[in-house]
Amino acid sequence: MIGAKNTEPTLRSEPGQQRLRRTLRFAVSDIYERETYHTGVVGTHERWQTETPDVNADAPHANAEIGDPINLSICALFKYQVYVPPMPETPARPKLPELAASRFDNISPAEQKLFDATADGKDADCTSLSEKDRVIQAERLVWLCTNPDASAQVTYRGVSIVGAQIEGELNLQWAKVSFPLRVRQSAFTQTIILQNAHLVSLDLTATSIKDLWAENLVTERNVILSAGFKAEGGVNLTGAKIGGDLDCDGGQFVSKSQRPALNANGAKFEGSVFLLGRFRAEGGVILVAATIGGNLECDGGQFISKGNIPALDASGAKIEGSVYLRTGFRAEGGVNLVAATIGGNLSCIGGQFVGKGNIPTLSANSAKIESGVYLRTGFRAEGGVNLVGATIGANLECDGSQFISKGDIPALDANTAKIEGSVYLRTGFRAEGGVNLVAATIGGNLACIGGQFVSKGDIPALYANSAKIEGSVYLRTGFRAEGGVDLVGATIGGDLECIGGQFVGKGNIPALSANSAKIDGSVFFREGAVADGIVDLTFAQIGRAFQWTDFESPNKAKLHLTLAKCGTLWHDQHSWPSNGNLRLFGFVYDQIDDRASPNADVQLGWLHRQPQVKFLTQPYEQLATVLRQRGLKEDARKVMIQKNKDQAKHLHWRLEWLWYGFIGKAIGYGYSPWRAFWISLFVICVGWFVFERGYHSSLFTPTEDKAYLVEKDGTRRLSKNGTPQISGDYPKFNAFVYSAETFVPLLKLGLGEKWTPNAHGGTTLNVGMLGLLGFPRTWGSLLRYYLWFHIIAGWVLSALWVGGITGLAKT
Repeated sequence: MIGAKNTEPTLRSEPGQQRLRRTLRFAVSDIYERETYHTGVVGTHERWQTETPDVNADAPHANAEIGDPINLSICALFKYQVYVPPMPETPARPKLPELAASRFDNISPAEQKLFDATADGKDADCTSLSEKDRVIQAERLVWLCTNPDASAQVTYRGVSIVGAQIEGELNLQWAKVSFPLRVRQSAFTQTIILQNAHLVSLDLTATSIKDLWAENLVTERNVILSAGFKAEGGVNLTGAKIGGDLDCDGGQFVSKSQRPALNANGAKFEGSVFLLGRFRAEGGVILVAATIGGNLECDGGQFISKGNIPALDASGAKIEGSVYLRTGFRAEGGVNLVAATIGGNLSCIGGQFVGKGNIPTLSANSAKIESGVYLRTGFRAEGGVNLVGATIGANLECDGSQFISKGDIPALDANTAKIEGSVYLRTGFRAEGGVNLVAATIGGNLACIGGQFVSKGDIPALYANSAKIEGSVYLRTGFRAEGGVDLVGATIGGDLECIGGQFVGKGNIPALSANSAKIDGSVFFREGAVADGIVDLTFAQIGRAFQWTDFESPNKAKLHLTLAKCGTLWHDQHSWPSNGNLRLFGFVYDQIDDRASPNADVQLGWLHRQPQVKFLTQPYEQLATVLRQRGLKEDARKVMIQKNKDQAKHLHWRLEWLWYGFIGKAIGYGYSPWRAFWISLFVICVGWFVFERGYHSSLFTPTEDKAYLVEKDGTRRLSKNGTPQISGDYPKFNAFVYSAETFVPLLKLGLGEKWTPNAHGGTTLNVGMLGLLGFPRTWGSLLRYYLWFHIIAGWVLSALWVGGITGLAKT
């Protein structure tokens, strides 16, 4: 041991002694420094001797022996005294004010406050100084931030200046400042340069500056340019990395050139960006491709563009939170959110957007918004809103808002947008320039209750061609579209409700077109609905009911149901379109609602509203099929008979007219075959009378010679009146049997072939010139002509009767 009470020597060789001396020297020095640092004393809490043995001597000191190095640890453990060599004293460092005095001449009162307060960790408050005394030279602030001796004396509170005027260019380019920098309620006379600098934080609250160039600036915490901050020349934060928030609440940014008032292109913010309250940017704000870890809040902010720079451009930005452009917000020159990614909502409730030229005032095409888009309750866009191709994770709500387009662009364009929730364009909503939802996908409803839609040019007021809507479409109760509604090719998972809606066509644009649409629910036009123009449902597929009732001013509507299909049909007579304004060819329905008077007379009146230019049979056959399925066979028969009657009106004496205009009527076109039977009986009775008179007038003669009695000389025996006598064995003439046999084909009673009218019998008729045309000249020949007619009528009527009963003669 060294300096221990036991004196047993443990000397070793010289090389070992030298190694131990070095070990002892380092160990003692270490113990000295540690004990001094923690307690200010060493050993047994008494100051150690300043005179210590020379541990570098060749021989051991008389009061110390050099042994195993481990003994040194034991010595320290039991607090034995060890002689330690004296440590050199460190000269005292000059304080910050002294350093500044040695570095600068003519230190102003404000600068003196700066150095004194910074050394003490306090604010350098210059507000009580005169204007002349408030001046701080920028170079002295730079020295304070960058000089190693000076910055070493800055406390954790950093540099804090209040109420001063900083003269000269503040250039901290590439500087690394390890403490907060705060200059509040002050003024900079020249540019602030922070390019590629590294700061803990920057606070310029209520401070006015000329320019701030901070490209690629890195801060560990917030950058505050708020509460009266004013930049008269622009702030450039391109590529900056801000570890906290960018707080510009109430800041004023004015660009003196074509540069943006605030440019944070490609910047990355770990926190939120606040451009709200009384914030004002004259020259535009650029956040292109910026990354914001929180919200972008611009409520109440004023954004005014210059030249081609948008008022607010955040195209391609990635915002983890929400974007708030709400009450009090105003953008003159457009807001650009093209291809932006927003992790929360896009809320523009009460915001005012004014575009320039034909550029939309709010562009978010191809943007991805995880939650909802709220453009409602006082929202106003003068210049159009563009959501083309956007993805919206919740609702698109536009109730109570105003959309006014400029030029030919739609007031609201969501072409091909994908909206997971519903779209609300309800009470108070007004779009001057049309709403475009072409090929959009809507996961909920499209609700336009009370909305006002006004088209411009050839764009329909509501354009949802090929849209896919999982829920229902509500165009009712105060809804009005001036310029038509286009749902061509749309798919609607619920109902299409037009109850009380008003639809006004323009030019060639129908009042409502759902051509080829697929609607899984029902279609309702009722309770005061108005259509001024064509309602086109051609090729539409309606899964449930189609209702056209209680229609207001039906004479203005033209209803096209060509090749459409629905489940249940309900219409009332008061709502029928005018004659010629209803098209039903190919319209198929499964049944007629009980409230629609499902009888032939009423339904035929509905069919007769079709154009009469060309006759179409399908509507009659469809109606008859439905009535027949309801068990109304008589009504179905009436419909088919009326179909043939109506078709006869369009034949114009063609060959078919013989059927539709004459023969077919005899048997109700095959649907009243007993008509032919009764007509046949009538004709038989007429023949009975005619043949009876002819027989008594001796106009009938037997057809065989053996019918006559013959004298012995071979001549015929004559009666008293001079006529040949008929043999009693010959069949006696019976007018009724003769009429029936000659009328009914294939009926053989053995009388028709035994008697025939005598063409030369009877008196001569005075036919004049008709004789030249083959008209009978005698009563006998006239009777023979009638017989021929009688036989032909029998064949025709019998065929019709049989054909009607068997169904072969139905049309």
